[in-house]
Amino acid sequence: MGPILDDVFRYRGFCGNAAECRLRVYQRQGKAVIVVASETYTNRGSSVVSMASRLARWVWQMLERPADGMIWIEHIPQLCSSEDREGFSDVDTFSRVFFPKSPENGTEIFADPVWTVLSLEELNLLVRQD
Repeated sequence: MGPILDDVFRYRGFCGNAAECRLRVYQRQGKAVIVVASETYTNRGSSVVSMASRLARWVWQMLERPADGMIWIEHIPQLCSSEDREGFSDVDTFSRVFFPKSPENGTEIFADPVWTVLSLEELNLLVRQD
C-alpha cells in the first residue's frame, strides 16, 4: 500500500526557526493512520526527534483528528544525500514513538514521548497491514 500523502512538511522549530521533514501518511481501513516523519538532507532547523510532540500534534490536527488513532514513526536516513529516495533502507534508523499523554489517552496534547526502535521489516509489516 502506498502513502496517501508523501510531501515535505514545513514547520517552525524552536526559537521560530524554519524547519522541514518529509511526511508519509498511510491510511488503513478501520485502523490507526501511520505517519512516517523523515529527517531531510535540507533541514536546517529543529529535528523531527526534538520536535516529536509538537509535530505529532500538528499532523494529528492536519489529518482532522483521525478517529482510529495515529501511529507516529520517526525515520532518520543514515545516508543523507541531496536526492530524496523513494523508499526506506535497512541502514536507516526507525523509531515508533509512543505518547503516554495523547488524545487517545484523554488529553489534547502529545507529551512525554517514548521511543522504541523499529526494524525495516517491522515498519513494512505495519504499513502493509490491511
